[in-house]
Parts: sequence; structure tokens; C-alpha cells
Amino acid sequence: MKGLVNKNLQEHEIHLWRVDLNSPLSHGFPELIPQGVTTQVTPQVTPQVTPQVTPLFSKAEIERANRFLQPHDRKRFLITRGALRLILSQATQIPPDQLIFEYGPQNKPALAESHGDLRVSFNLSHSHDLALIAVARQPRRIGIDLEEIRKLTQLQNILERYCSRQEQEQFKALPADQQLAAFFNTWSRKEAFIKAWGESIGSIKMQQLDVSLDPDAPTRIRAVPAGFAAAANWLMQDIPEPKFSCCLVAERLSLNEQLTVQRFDFSLNQREARASAI
Repeated sequence: MKGLVNKNLQEHEIHLWRVDLNSPLSHGFPELIPQGVTTQVTPQVTPQVTPQVTPLFSKAEIERANRFLQPHDRKRFLITRGALRLILSQATQIPPDQLIFEYGPQNKPALAESHGDLRVSFNLSHSHDLALIAVARQPRRIGIDLEEIRKLTQLQNILERYCSRQEQEQFKALPADQQLAAFFNTWSRKEAFIKAWGESIGSIKMQQLDVSLDPDAPTRIRAVPAGFAAAANWLMQDIPEPKFSCCLVAERLSLNEQLTVQRFDFSLNQREARASAI
């Protein structure tokens, strides 16, 4: 596929793509933005996306883009969705404009069954000017969550409602200057697991899902709710990102399966993928 380095997705690999949503939309990747739409507009003008000028996006994606009131929100959506289509096209060899998406009960996107054996598993998360897209071969389930580390006014209420007793006790034992980062580590780990599982589990089972919290301890799942695949069946790995807490969760298809995570930078300007270790 033109514009991306072809990276073969192996059976025991997860590819993690980092997408800068602050990239100028029209620099080096003009097919991601319709002609005549600019990201530098006055507050009174909200440019509209029209289907006749952009073959990359589906009608539903165009309608969704046009529901954003703020131009910068529309820009972030277009970059994320365009990058997702191009990344999945590279993994499946299906032209990006021909990819069809389906949505599960929790609105989790997946490639349509009509794509057959070419389908891959994927998940994405975004916050502010950063998006992360994780891709793996079917039938592996994966989840990625990205959270900006920020002050919360209802932190204690959230801890009591969604965190296990052990997580709450460990949180209280930490120095005050470590607590906020520890909370978001816990939250991103739980969210990534839920996204990998693919179903909403409610606050009670969120309490039963127990993950490591201590910043000096290894990242791992300590306990899962009843009826879930055992903790050993999942890879849980933190992804370093300044000012964010980020976690990747991937299903192991056999006990003790060794998984490799490869990280790539998706560049709109340079139209290339750069591999890096994590």
C-alpha cells in the first residue's frame, strides 16, 4: 500500500500504531481531508465534509464527522479514521476505501464478516492530540486504553465504586505525589481489559477485576470476575507515553503463549512507519 511500510503481522505479534492528531491534515496526506475543507477557520465557520470529494470515508463516517461542532474535533476524527483505514488496509491488503466496519453491543468496531479470512482484530483509543491503534491477527482479542493524567474531583467516589478492596488499600498506602498516576494506571489497565473482553461488565465486576497498582510492581492482572478467562490467559502491558497512562491487553490463545508487541509511528507528513521498541 502506498504511503506505509509493509509490516507483516505475524501470528504471535501485536502491532501498536501511534498517531499524532496534531499533524496538519493537508500536509503530505491530502487524501485524508476533502478538497476545500481547511482546519484554519474562524470560530463562526464549521467546514462540512461532503461525500463527492473524499473517496476514503464511508457515508456513515462523513455523517459522523459533520456532527462535530468544533473544527479541531472534526480534524482529530478524520485523522484517526483515515489512519485506521490505511493501517488496516496494510494489514489485510484490502483497499482502504473498501473496508467495511461492524459494531458490537458496546459499539466496539470490527471488520465485517464479509471480509472473511482477511479480517484482523483491532482496537483504538484517543485522548487530546494522540491516538493509539492496536492490531493483531484473528481471533485474538485486544484492547488499548489511553488516559490523560489529570486532576479529578470525584476520585474517592470512583475508587470506591470501581476498584477492588486491595486496589483501594494499596492506593491509600502510596505517597500523595504518586496517587494520581497510580489511579490512572489502574483505570487504563481495567479499561483496556474491558475493551479486549468486548462487553460492558458493570461496576460490581469492575471491583472484581483486580490489577496491580504499585508503580514499582510488574503490570499484571491479579484476579478476574467469575466466568472470565483466567488472568494467565491475558497479556497486560503498559505503554510509555508522557503525560498519559496507557495500557495494552491481548488475549493469549494458548497457555504461556509468548507475545511480541511492536510499536510504529504513523506519520501523516512523512508518510512512513517507524518501528521502535517498548
